[in-house]
Amino acid sequence: MLRVLSLGAGWQSTAMLFMGLDGLFGDVPDAAVFADTQGEPRQVYDWLDRIEREVAPFPIHRVTVGDLIADYVDGRRRAAIPAYSTSHAGKPMMMSRFCSVTYKVEAIRRKVRELAGPNGRAESWIGISTDEAHRGFKPSGRLWLTNRYPLLEAGIDRSACREHIVARLGAEPPKSACVFCPFHSEAQWIDLKRNHPEDFARAVAIDERIRDMDNDRWDRPRFLHRSMQPLAQVEFRHENQSRFVFEDAFGNECEGVCGV
Repeated sequence: MLRVLSLGAGWQSTAMLFMGLDGLFGDVPDAAVFADTQGEPRQVYDWLDRIEREVAPFPIHRVTVGDLIADYVDGRRRAAIPAYSTSHAGKPMMMSRFCSVTYKVEAIRRKVRELAGPNGRAESWIGISTDEAHRGFKPSGRLWLTNRYPLLEAGIDRSACREHIVARLGAEPPKSACVFCPFHSEAQWIDLKRNHPEDFARAVAIDERIRDMDNDRWDRPRFLHRSMQPLAQVEFRHENQSRFVFEDAFGNECEGVCGV
């Protein structure tokens, strides 16, 4: 049984890697795979480099099926993101999404299949903590592949993940999510704007780029922020406070692979 860790480079999956390598879950992972949408913040890639250099005893396999936003704008593949728009009745709505499945789940699954071999079996470790238990314990849908949720099995929450990582490396992982993700909480948008201006500028440019797309027959404007205002003009709640608390914005991300 090949054990492959799905590494999103956030709090949960990073802690799961450290704990797994220390034998806290009984078994030890054989490999880790990071699915790159080509839209992650710069700090996520830097964090991956550090984990690979200082912690992981094996190379971290980085896989991609392409540039998510370029594919979305050009109408290629199942690249839909959950942008905000209005229904035919004029009511606010979140559009359909396939980004997690296409650019994360399927990309990782293909790599795991390659690592396991045509007749091999594999276990996919997914970093869902007890705070988001509703996102876990989903079957893989493949006979050769079993999904496992070590953090849920061990009763570990996000705060414990953070404490474990800080104790190990003396630093906190970045928030793992595409810079343009509509699931961002207000605090995440503020953090991006305040502390990572280049990534926020990328998000603003993408927000403008998707506004009046017409390649999917949707004839109403779409936005990255729930207020359905241009991102550059949004007045985020609590933006003027010196400190703010990060909210979990991925509770509705049903695939369980983003934000971990």
